Amino acid sequence: MSPWILRRRAVQISGAAVAAIAGVWALRGAPDPATDLKVGIDAVNASRFAYATPLLTGLGKKLPQLADYAGFYLGSAQSQLANYAAVGPALEPVFAQIPRSPLRGRAALLAADALVKLNRTQEAINLLRDHYAETTPPQSDMALGDAYLAIGDKPNAAVLYQKVYFGYPQSPAAPRALAALEKLKLDMGAGYPPAMPLAMLGRAVKMLEAGQNIPARKEFESLIPQLGGAERDLARVRIGVSLYNAKDDTQAFNYLSNLEVSGEAVDDLSANARQ
Repeated sequence: MSPWILRRRAVQISGAAVAAIAGVWALRGAPDPATDLKVGIDAVNASRFAYATPLLTGLGKKLPQLADYAGFYLGSAQSQLANYAAVGPALEPVFAQIPRSPLRGRAALLAADALVKLNRTQEAINLLRDHYAETTPPQSDMALGDAYLAIGDKPNAAVLYQKVYFGYPQSPAAPRALAALEKLKLDMGAGYPPAMPLAMLGRAVKMLEAGQNIPARKEFESLIPQLGGAERDLARVRIGVSLYNAKDDTQAFNYLSNLEVSGEAVDDLSANARQ
């Protein structure tokens, strides 16, 4: 199997893939740039960035079918060494690779971070927008939020941080998004864009679906004073669902027996009971 076919089938690089390509070069009696690539990647993963950089520099020309991987790990090393001006050029092979590299989204996040560090924030925003569909949320939303905040666009930053906090409660980015939102609330005052009720409910529902019954119940309880109408009733119903899911049958029965809610909330309760 040719190195090109191996590269096209790769979703992420592995020691086995590199070893296979190295074997092809060995059979051809050619130098073994794949070994340099593997050693360079291992060095980056081991945080030996200064050691990895010379190994990976120029490697894409010797190993064109894996130039995107060489470039991505070189860009990662340069970023960790705070050589931000070198990050973008290192990542160019990722965006130039045909067929499209699976590393494009990660490369866009890495390049945008370097641009922000270089005070080229609007370029970072444009880059993140252009490659948004290739990035993985919530990292992409967090990066965009940080970039908007860096140029003083607090409303857009708040909307993106809300998207992270309410949409991805299990993400490690959620606590940082919350901290940013709390600061923005103080800074913006009446200009702070309020979160949508369904987004707030969605966060608690995701926690409930993840089996976090006690935290989800507390979340629903905290939302009740902030909600009205059907959304408020849905939050009240989900409190009962959280009690039921936690095997607190007596409390769940007593709570739900005394609950008066709208028809939409009753439908929600019935749907949960059937699950």
